[in-house]
Amino acid sequence: MSKPLLHLVIALVLLAATAAAYVFWYLHVSGTRAEVTTLKAEAGAIEVEAAGISSARAALSKLAAAEAFFGSYFVSTTSVVSFLEDLEATGEELGSTIEVVSVTPDSGARLSVALRASGSFAAAMRTIGAVEYGPYDLVVTDLTVDTNASSEGAWTATGAISVGTGAQKEPPARATPPPPEAELDI
Repeated sequence: MSKPLLHLVIALVLLAATAAAYVFWYLHVSGTRAEVTTLKAEAGAIEVEAAGISSARAALSKLAAAEAFFGSYFVSTTSVVSFLEDLEATGEELGSTIEVVSVTPDSGARLSVALRASGSFAAAMRTIGAVEYGPYDLVVTDLTVDTNASSEGAWTATGAISVGTGAQKEPPARATPPPPEAELDI
């Protein structure tokens, strides 16, 4: 074989090898590009899901704070004693003595508390006002104010209060089913 023909064959072999390598790497890069696109879409979906989870956690923490805030408005069955002690402490702070006469369950989710506040007229009335306008779901249902015959200048306010316990009742059964959401005008 002559030298130019040998050079031509070597050049053609190198060209074929280079073309084969190019095609191989092109196909490999195209496949990797498709994988990267798929992984990028999956990562985006995971980021959206993570953002949703983060949003749900934030909403749950706000809900827990709101539940704690509104829960403090009611007297739970486990905090009745501390509520009664708070009433007595309020009376002491305002210069009167509060005596809890009885505590009974009331209709619905309420407790009926009978109490007596003794002291000067101003102290007894301030105490009843502080109890009535305290941070609870509370209503004064009965109140009688009278002088104490045994000591001069002493007054006694006797009454009953109704305190919400926050217990939920089952909603009444509906006679007809609610309309489908598609029919609601919102």
